Amino acid sequence: MLKIDNITVQYGNNKPTIEDFSLEISSGEIVAIVGESGSGKTTVIRSVLGLLPGQGKVTKGDIVFEGDSILNYTQKQWNQCRGTKMSMIFQDCGAMINPIRKIGNQFIEYIRTHEKMSKEEASKKAINMLGQMMLSNPDNIMKSYPFQLSGGMRQRVGIAMAMTFSPKLLIADEPTSALDVTTQSQIIRNMLELREKFNTGIIMVTHNLAIAAYISDKIIVMKDGKIVEQGSRDDILNYP
Repeated sequence: MLKIDNITVQYGNNKPTIEDFSLEISSGEIVAIVGESGSGKTTVIRSVLGLLPGQGKVTKGDIVFEGDSILNYTQKQWNQCRGTKMSMIFQDCGAMINPIRKIGNQFIEYIRTHEKMSKEEASKKAINMLGQMMLSNPDNIMKSYPFQLSGGMRQRVGIAMAMTFSPKLLIADEPTSALDVTTQSQIIRNMLELREKFNTGIIMVTHNLAIAAYISDKIIVMKDGKIVEQGSRDDILNYP
């Protein structure tokens, strides 16, 4: 489904941030990218989403999604792909939600941006997705402002939005780091359920080796912009 083939990422004329990074992920597979802060994990996922800031660009290699090189995507192709075929869960979904607008208004607008449907249909779809994320009383959540929800609830709203169109690839950037342990386990269970229900491939960036060990099929360990180790979960944990 997704193949990152030996990419190098550079900002302007600076030393490359990522060098010779490769990754392959199939439908229903979970790959964890682990490493210390500054090792280049987030740069990798920004490259996959075509969201490298400033002068950042892939200077070598290729990224192929469903047989097409995404490095050649037009803006129109990106708009059709992001949020539908490819989705992202942020480290703090609460920070990505507009604080002065109700959840329902934002969710409905998001759905109607990607699919032609009435407000009523979009509202039903949003409520259904919130319910699938085990959020009790989704009608109330639609009428709430972000500050009225707990951190874990906001995170699940973010996951519900990301999964609305059953994307083939879900990219999660430290989705549990801002949450307490109980909520972390709920979010991890939600993500495993997404794989079961939709056969979604997941790339998860995390500092937490325990979470990577629990959720992933393959683990990639990064340091200083390079892969220092990669393999199956059992190989990395038991025979590093």
